[in-house]
Amino acid sequence: RYYDTLYLGLRSRQHYKLGNKKLQRVYYCRMLYEDADAVFLRMFETFMEAAPQLVLQLTILIINKEEPYGSTWFYLLVLGCITSLVSMAWGLTAYARATRYTDHGKNNISALGSVVMLMWHTLTIGSRVLAMALFASNDDLRLWLIGVCLAHWILMVVWLMSRRSLNVVCSTALGEIALSVVLGAVYIFSYVNEKDEPTRRKYALYYAVCGVENCLMMILWLIYAQPQSPEYIPG
Repeated sequence: RYYDTLYLGLRSRQHYKLGNKKLQRVYYCRMLYEDADAVFLRMFETFMEAAPQLVLQLTILIINKEEPYGSTWFYLLVLGCITSLVSMAWGLTAYARATRYTDHGKNNISALGSVVMLMWHTLTIGSRVLAMALFASNDDLRLWLIGVCLAHWILMVVWLMSRRSLNVVCSTALGEIALSVVLGAVYIFSYVNEKDEPTRRKYALYYAVCGVENCLMMILWLIYAQPQSPEYIPG
């Protein structure tokens, strides 16, 4: 898809130089849609790879906080966590930008708007993965994180299927189910606006569910913390 995007962009530029504005616009629009599809797939790949890796890296750092690390390895681990977090936040931001480019009835997202969106996604995803990592750092709660993620994933898939919000982009029922399953996995960490419609209620519902889950994980982590830990709360 990146190759097709580049090819269509070059063809658009070629017709622009020839003065054929009609074909230039046709190839330019096709380039935008091809780029949006590539960004959409890239976002999925980022969350499937970087999100579990980030939770694992943070959990290892928390568990082994008393173990002396060399300064080089410590900074490399921290850098890995930062790059994973930023890549997920930028994946969502790039998807929103690419989607807006293909919607000719709306203005493009400005540079300042992109920065604000990047900070918003960084903070929301960061709080989510930090809650998961702290929850998984306790031996008594570690396996329960799988149950939390599984329950959240099933809830999101049911939510997507009940709203039939993906039937516009999927030509078959099987494709809609498959995309709902994949998108539900992304929803474990962050929300993706899958349909052009008012988003206030959707965001409020999603962040309310995630907020309750994060608070419960933090409360259980504090209760089951080791007695020698500074955050220990007697049960």
